[in-house]
Amino acid sequence: MRLILLIVFYFSVFTLNAQSKVILKYYDTLFKVVSKENAAYCYEFANRDSFYNSIAYYYPSNKLYSKFISADTNLNSSIGLTTCYYASGKIKDSVFYSLPGRPTYEYHFYENGNKKKVSIYGKEPGTFETRAFYESGKLWAYVYKKNPADKIVSDAFDEDGKPMPDYIYERPAEFPGGIRAWQIYLERHLNIHIPYDKKAPNGKYIVYVTFVINEDGRVTDVAAENDPGYGTKEEAERVIRTAPKWEPAIQFNKPVIYRNKQGIAFVLSGQR
Repeated sequence: MRLILLIVFYFSVFTLNAQSKVILKYYDTLFKVVSKENAAYCYEFANRDSFYNSIAYYYPSNKLYSKFISADTNLNSSIGLTTCYYASGKIKDSVFYSLPGRPTYEYHFYENGNKKKVSIYGKEPGTFETRAFYESGKLWAYVYKKNPADKIVSDAFDEDGKPMPDYIYERPAEFPGGIRAWQIYLERHLNIHIPYDKKAPNGKYIVYVTFVINEDGRVTDVAAENDPGYGTKEEAERVIRTAPKWEPAIQFNKPVIYRNKQGIAFVLSGQR
């Protein structure tokens, strides 16, 4: 991201030819695979031996959104420079991956061209240095972790440069009362008799459900990743979809969208 000139050297890689096998995938605004009719982005993955030359477009406008090289057709295996653009054509993000899915550095920009966030990652896993900026260009936060065993250090400032004592760098979404309260909610509201009522054989039926906690704490976009059958998928989705509000995730002192995943097990054993 930082070295914008690198874009020039990678540009020719994204020229597709008729002999390339192109795979199309469509994603919503949360980058979940969806049908073409519900898409916000369209991704083209052109196979070139052991990697893919990839181009993404805003859908349905077909304005350029991203250019990158990837090891597969998923969105977490980028190699080299990945560049994303606003619909206006201005650079939004620029990230360089030294290994698939592992960034070396990343730059994020406001649409006015000012830097939004700059991160440099160390050789040791989990080490990094990040600076976040206000749209005006003034420093907002400085966050770093220089050794794997260290805690994350975070300092934040208002636009006058004064320290912000109650600043939260990053905090995951949490169910009111914590993990145990979430477990109790699931235990009390899940109909564990569903597979029994549908005459399922004895055994364990595990459903993995992904869901989103919005900035206001509402649970949305509930979808099971698998379906063991006997009504377990529908019941697992229902109990999460009807959950009360969570405490939203925080990043740089602001509520943000948070994607979560929950496994729910139905166990049948013994004679009937």
